[in-house]
Amino acid sequence: KEAAVWCRRPPGEDGCWKDCQTGESYWPSVTARHLLTQSSGVGRYSPGTAFTYDSDGFIDHLAYLISKITNESSATWATREYALPMGLPPDLFAYDDVSDPQDGPEFSPGGGQMMTCRDHLRVAHLMINKGRWADDVGVLPGAAIDDSRPWRQLLTEEFVESMMRPNFPDAFTGYGMLSWLNAPPEPNRCCTPRWGDGAYLPQCGVPATNRSVFEAACHLQSCKEEFLFDHMIGDGITSQTAPRDLVLGMGQSAKYLMVVPS
Repeated sequence: KEAAVWCRRPPGEDGCWKDCQTGESYWPSVTARHLLTQSSGVGRYSPGTAFTYDSDGFIDHLAYLISKITNESSATWATREYALPMGLPPDLFAYDDVSDPQDGPEFSPGGGQMMTCRDHLRVAHLMINKGRWADDVGVLPGAAIDDSRPWRQLLTEEFVESMMRPNFPDAFTGYGMLSWLNAPPEPNRCCTPRWGDGAYLPQCGVPATNRSVFEAACHLQSCKEEFLFDHMIGDGITSQTAPRDLVLGMGQSAKYLMVVPS
C-alpha cells in the first residue's frame, strides 16, 4: 500500500513519512526495528536518530507488515501464535479497534489489550525464560526452566535481549523494544513524545520565525536532561532505588509490568 493509506492524518503528500520541512521521504528507510524501538522519526527525523514515541498510526505499521508477510489477519496470527499458547484470552485483541479493508482485524502494537495481573505475569515469565514457553497450553511455568518439559521458542533469545537494551543508543538510551529501561540518559537527540500533542515536534505549517519556540520547548524535554523513568511510575520507585537492569512495560492508568532479569 501507499504510505498515505496507512496514515490516519497524513501531514504531507507522502503520508506519515514525508518531512514537511525538507520534503525528504523517510518511508524507504523505516524498518520494523525502528518501529519497535520508537525511533521511526514519525516523518520528522531520519529513522534511528531520535526517540519519537507513538502508539497509534505509525506503530500500527507493524500489524500491517505481519498481515502482508503471513497472508492473514495479524490479529488471527497473533492469537494463534502467542495468545493461545500462553493461556491468554482468545479475544485478547478483540478490542484493539484496528482494522484493514483488505486484511480484516489487526492487533494494536501500541496497546489496548485488556489483561489481568496474571496475564501480565505470563508475559513476564516469557521474558525471564528468554522467549521459551511450556508447550502444555495454559500452564504457567515456574521461574526455573525444566528441560524435561516440552518447550516452544515463542520469541528468539535475540529478540528478548533486544527488549532489554537500547538498540539505537545515539537516539535514546532509556528504551528497548516496546519496553522502558532504567538506563542513565546520554547526550542525545531531543525526545519527541506523542503525549506532548506535537508541541515538541517541528510543526508543518509553522512560520520559520516561530520554530525556535518549538525547538526551545523540545530542548527542555530533552532525554539528556533527566530520567523519563522517574516520571512514569510511583510507589517510591525511582531510577535510583530500582535495579539498574529493570525493564518496564507501561499500561493505561498507571498499570505497569516490571521485570528484573538478574
